[in-house]
Amino acid sequence: MNNENLTENKKKWYEIAIDPAHWINHGLRLMLSADLICDEFESIVNSNTPRYKIQDEMLSYSKVYMMLLGLAFENTAKGILIQNGKILVGEDQLKNIPKMHNIKKIISDVLPDLSEDEINLLRRVEEYTKWNGKYPVPLKSENYVELSFSPSRDKAISNKIFTRLYYKYNEPILANWTSSSDSQSIN
Repeated sequence: MNNENLTENKKKWYEIAIDPAHWINHGLRLMLSADLICDEFESIVNSNTPRYKIQDEMLSYSKVYMMLLGLAFENTAKGILIQNGKILVGEDQLKNIPKMHNIKKIISDVLPDLSEDEINLLRRVEEYTKWNGKYPVPLKSENYVELSFSPSRDKAISNKIFTRLYYKYNEPILANWTSSSDSQSIN
């Protein structure tokens, strides 16, 4: 790769990295994909097929749904943290960015008033994102935990969190819009 391409890639990287909308939109796409998987899970569960014949499908869908949900939350929250100046975008790297898929902490940094149900979901989503959606076991046995999945309930709670995140992202936009329309008078 020549220097011109490297410079052009660096510029493009920076344009994407600094724009919270890219992070929010990526989170939205992941959330939409997760919802499709959850819908398919519910479809096979509600079919007349005996459970033993669909057990592997159910396990696959539930694990991938929860993992994508975690990535959706993570991207969305990171977009808000970039918007608020808590994640800094350097010339060629992100600074102060939370690592290790610590989803409960990232979300609580953005939404400090989480309910117990939301915290419970985020704890489980974090485990699916760190290991359970990708591997059969975590790296260390002490991190192994049995995880539950309740499609309708988890989807309802996740949609509530995602909606709150989306409103949080739009707060500055709405505040500017409200203050600018308040300052204009109608003659």
